Amino acid sequence: MRNPLSFLLVSACFSLLTALFLSSAQALADASVEGSKRPYREGMSAAVIPIWQGTSAQLMDAFTTARDERIYRDPAHPGARRAPWLFARNGCFARAAHVVHSLQKRGWQRPGKVFAFGPWASMRLRTPYDEEGVVWWSFHVASAFRTPGNRILIFDASVETSRPIPLEDWISRIAPSPERLSISFCDANAYVPENTCIGGSQDQAAPMMSHMAGFLTEEWNAITKAGHDPEAVLLNSALTPF
Repeated sequence: MRNPLSFLLVSACFSLLTALFLSSAQALADASVEGSKRPYREGMSAAVIPIWQGTSAQLMDAFTTARDERIYRDPAHPGARRAPWLFARNGCFARAAHVVHSLQKRGWQRPGKVFAFGPWASMRLRTPYDEEGVVWWSFHVASAFRTPGNRILIFDASVETSRPIPLEDWISRIAPSPERLSISFCDANAYVPENTCIGGSQDQAAPMMSHMAGFLTEEWNAITKAGHDPEAVLLNSALTPF
């Protein structure tokens, strides 16, 4: 005959373990990039985004270096390529990781990252390099620094090719209704929304390189479909405003 006391103890232990597991799972979910999001408002605090320690000129140099360097190869087409800034339809997470990698290998500061979330089509970017003239997103990410005055500056040459831009400007360019968005401020190690927002793995190079090859091919094809010469746009010219 089963001992009632033993049965109750086992049941209590099982319930406790289940509660601990669910609590741990919820904590992990809350620590993810998507689990860390907050409704967007101007002037949000973002202590995890590093303050740029150099001059304004050095910040601009960091931006143009990451924007212009040609270190990638498209397996389907010739030539050394930039990060696929003109393929705005996809790949924002690889481009943001590229900025981190570009600055880190030069011994410069690692930026943080800003993730924006919203319902499907709540974010969009008009671009002449897509046959539809516009691309739509439900999330977008870019690298970022803060100024000593706590202004957040976004490194996203897919949105603004000439310079880092303030967070509020970035949001206004990609979201017709900013009040529909939520924002996560994460460290440099966050790669995609499922990752840990702060304190995750530092190895982004491998997934970035794996994804980058496909996005380079898609960028070439998208520019061709939009009626442009991909060699002229991607291989023989600087990245220009559009």
